[in-house]
Amino acid sequence: MKLNHRRLSLAFTLAEMLVALAVGSLILAGIIAASVSVQKSLNATNDFFSTSMQQIRIIDYLNRDVKRSYVVTASADLKTVTCLIPNYLNGSVRTTPSVVTNTNGTFVTYPDSRSVADATTTSGSTTVTSASANFTASDVGSSVAGVNIASGTSIQSVTNSTTAVMSAAATATGSNTTITVGATTVVYSISGNSILRTENGVVTNIASSTDQLLPQSTNITLSNTEYTTTQITFKPILTSGGGWAEQTGTTVFTTSYLRNKRRG
Repeated sequence: MKLNHRRLSLAFTLAEMLVALAVGSLILAGIIAASVSVQKSLNATNDFFSTSMQQIRIIDYLNRDVKRSYVVTASADLKTVTCLIPNYLNGSVRTTPSVVTNTNGTFVTYPDSRSVADATTTSGSTTVTSASANFTASDVGSSVAGVNIASGTSIQSVTNSTTAVMSAAATATGSNTTITVGATTVVYSISGNSILRTENGVVTNIASSTDQLLPQSTNITLSNTEYTTTQITFKPILTSGGGWAEQTGTTVFTTSYLRNKRRG
């Protein structure tokens, strides 16, 4: 029996096999590198839009709460924003507001978040008096805010209809000043890389990957209204080698006007 030498000569040689294997390995490496690059790009795009949505969310929250507030204050270190918001609802029923004008300006008041314009405070004293406040036992635990009153202060006890004891001492002496009793307290604060929103003690995490929160509540007349400006910087989410990429974070700004407190 004779072998077919022509058919045997069609097989690959060892050198040819090694070359083909090397070329195939290069192609496979290129495909893997391209796949990893595409995956990183998709992750970066997803993280970018995630951060953008958080920026939009925090600005929407801040704008809404500031616009609804009687009083907005910023901490000395510019790390917290405190909003004092009227109680617009009595259960499920919308309350009827009234407009009050006095020497301090014109503002809106609600039945469950009443304001008076004849309050008297004494520096270092927790006592507040007002002839028109009509303090009752139901006011105990309610927030109280106004000129010469520290942020986060509440009514600790009621002496009589014209006198109440606050949870914190007044910061200065004053008479015929405006105070508000019974409003909802909302506080924005930074905790690590997150921005927290606390409403009457209930905490909600509304944004992450943040670097700083810089609020400034401006108590001057601008277009006849008090306003608050806020600057928030978000860290880049993009990672490189398992750590934060060396990139500058994006910053968002907002200016909100207090519609419930028209100034004189």
